Order: sequence, then structure tokens, then C-alpha cells
Amino acid sequence: MKTKKVTRHWCDFCRKSMAFRNRMEEHEKHCTLNPNRECGLCDIIGESPRPMVELLAVVPKCADYKTGDAPWNIDHDKYEQASREALAKLRELTNNCPACILAALRQSKNSGLVEADFDFFKESKAFLKENYNPNEGIGY
Repeated sequence: MKTKKVTRHWCDFCRKSMAFRNRMEEHEKHCTLNPNRECGLCDIIGESPRPMVELLAVVPKCADYKTGDAPWNIDHDKYEQASREALAKLRELTNNCPACILAALRQSKNSGLVEADFDFFKESKAFLKENYNPNEGIGY
């Protein structure tokens, strides 16, 4: 029988874990749940990301649309409209950076309706196709 002790490193912001400390430090720097994150996609287009506090202020809160005592009693139509407007504003504030939008949605913790109109993988692919030229040697 063999026994091994393995060291694991966990992200302080999400539940991800890795065996290599340097890779976890890199992950934490860009983690979408990190309020002080650095955005690799914004680096590609030469922009500095907006402060997360500014982005979070745009995302509507469910509590503002409550219609009764129970937490699930919200005015869905008004909340959905506010969510769509917030997503449009987030796109404008972030220069349509999918990673910054995802970070704002994840950190707001109550943006279920906004996420229906946002597909991170599809939008990342389009963003990179539009903004990334591998021949320039810039990359994440």
C-alpha cells in the first residue's frame, strides 16, 4: 500500500482548487468572484476594467421588485425589463467584455433574469474573434 500526502490550494473567492500554488495565484487574480480582479480580456483590447463597485451598482436587486412578504414574490415583468436595461448598460460600461459582465453578474448574486440574455462562452468567442489577433503576440 502506498500513501501520499497531497497539497491542494483553494481559491479564496470560489470553490476551485489546484495542486500548483502559482496556478492558483494566477486563477485568483482573474477569478470572476474576486472584487479586485484583473481582467485578461480587457488586457487584450488595451482597456483597464471598470471598478466592480461601479458595475454592481447597475445590476438590479430582487428586493427592489418585491410585491409581497415571501422572497419569491417579485414583479417579474418589471424586474426582467430592469435586468435587460442593466445588461445593456453593463455592455456599454465594460466595452462589451464578457469576463467583466460575468464577474458583475456572479458577484451580484441575484441576477437570474439578466443571465438569460447572456451566454459567456458564445460572447467570449465573438469578443476574441473581433479583438484578438494571434499574430500580434498578445494573449491571455
